[in-house]
Amino acid sequence: MIPENHMSSRNAIKPSTKFIVSTLTLLLILTLFGNFIAIAATPTPNEVEAVARTLYCPLCVGQRLDACEIPLCIDMKREIAEQLAQGRTPEEIRQYFVAQYGPVVLGEPPRKGFNWLAWVIPFLVLAGAAAFVLIRVRQWSSTQPATAGGTGPEGTAGTEPEEDEYTRQVERELAEWE
Repeated sequence: MIPENHMSSRNAIKPSTKFIVSTLTLLLILTLFGNFIAIAATPTPNEVEAVARTLYCPLCVGQRLDACEIPLCIDMKREIAEQLAQGRTPEEIRQYFVAQYGPVVLGEPPRKGFNWLAWVIPFLVLAGAAAFVLIRVRQWSSTQPATAGGTGPEGTAGTEPEEDEYTRQVERELAEWE
């Protein structure tokens, strides 16, 4: 028979083993919990694309960031994802890129300072062109000769004296050729 002291030492777990098992369990739990936090903090591609749609490539003219595939734009989209993961709002991210690359990344000039002219001048030019066309149409319609509406069977009664003079000259020259 085995003494009792010997059996209890066999089934007993050493304190160092308990410490190692509990530490590993705690690390496993923290790792899993940390991954859940990272997954929750990772922005979805739709969130990144939504912000990228409001920005323009600083190198390509008129190319939105979500459609541009040059390395700079890929890096900018990666930066958007990182900043969204840090909890920044889309407006803060836009301001960050404006500070980095200037207002060209917004795709439109800001509506303040000297840039307001970029918003006003196209409408002024359009209004000026419409006014010019209207004035020219009125001038053309007022200088058109009056038509002879029913003054004679052939409408010749309304011909002007210049036309009669030319007609007579043509008739004289034709008579000379005969």
